[in-house]
Amino acid sequence: MSYQDYSRLIYGLLLLQSLPCSALPQSVPELRMHVFEQTPGVSAPKKHPATTTVDTDSKHFQMVVFEPTAPTQSSSAAPTGQVLSEYPRQAVSHKANDFSVLMMTDVGYQQEQMSWAVAAPGISEPLIETRWDNIDMMRLKGRLDLIAPPGIAIRTEASYAWTVSGSGEQSSFGLPANAYPADDGYSWNASAALGYRFHFEAPKKVGISVTPLAGYAFHRQRFTLQDTQTNTYDAEWDGPWVGLDATLDWLNDHELFASAQHHWANYQGYGDWQQLADAAHPDSFKHSADTTGLYGTLGYRYHWTQALWLSFSMDYQNWDADTGQEQFYLSSGTVIDSTLTQLSREMLGINLGVNWKF
Repeated sequence: MSYQDYSRLIYGLLLLQSLPCSALPQSVPELRMHVFEQTPGVSAPKKHPATTTVDTDSKHFQMVVFEPTAPTQSSSAAPTGQVLSEYPRQAVSHKANDFSVLMMTDVGYQQEQMSWAVAAPGISEPLIETRWDNIDMMRLKGRLDLIAPPGIAIRTEASYAWTVSGSGEQSSFGLPANAYPADDGYSWNASAALGYRFHFEAPKKVGISVTPLAGYAFHRQRFTLQDTQTNTYDAEWDGPWVGLDATLDWLNDHELFASAQHHWANYQGYGDWQQLADAAHPDSFKHSADTTGLYGTLGYRYHWTQALWLSFSMDYQNWDADTGQEQFYLSSGTVIDSTLTQLSREMLGINLGVNWKF
């Protein structure tokens, strides 16, 4: 560069410095700069005209010069991507028009009480009264619920319990009651039903389901009175029932469920009274009556994993009979007819369960 060129450059700088700031053009846009570090192995984005990439050692640095206010995009231009107003949420629970499966396996404890009384024809006082108290049992229970579009519900349920401990007593007319151990026996139930589920969604991720049901149930129990010989009593209850299930779920992780059922059953009871030498065996007597029962369930279910739930529930049953009949069979072949004046059964159960929902 010549001496004249240096002189002109110095003169221009001095003239520019002497100008006031207000004399500078105000329309010059403000420029900003960002430097981004790019990890090696990752391809650099498409360069902007004002973008410069610098390689320092093994790292790449990208300098971008831009105006703080971007030009307004034309309304006719297509959007560059989808804008989410919030984070994606977990999938909501099944609705009435979905296909869903619920499998329940429970292990628990139940306590049974059973009593009956027989009177001779025309006599109000019981001739024989038998009672079992505090029959403690361990129980396994399973249930399968299928919901098919548009909300048809199919249910099957079964349980089995075995006696751990208990006691019973029997009293005859005018004589004190005799107590006996009763720690050998069992109980099982089976049921099938058909219904329709109504599902309602509420704000804040709350769902309510109501399912009317109608079905048929079988109940069997064996009770014992153990002395020098063992007396056994087999109770059978068969009949239809109607009920209503309700479920309240919130936040997709918590669920309260309840069930109420009303049963009608044809009752048959068969006794083998080994302590009576003049009674026939193995069928010493038979009871028959029309009975009604109430069944209720209340529980809580927690969503543990994607398909696995943990549950806690309580069951209650109460059965009563109208006046029935007894036929007592003697070893000689004689049949004595009596009146079954009282028959009742009560059960309370507590369950812990593992459930699968799909």
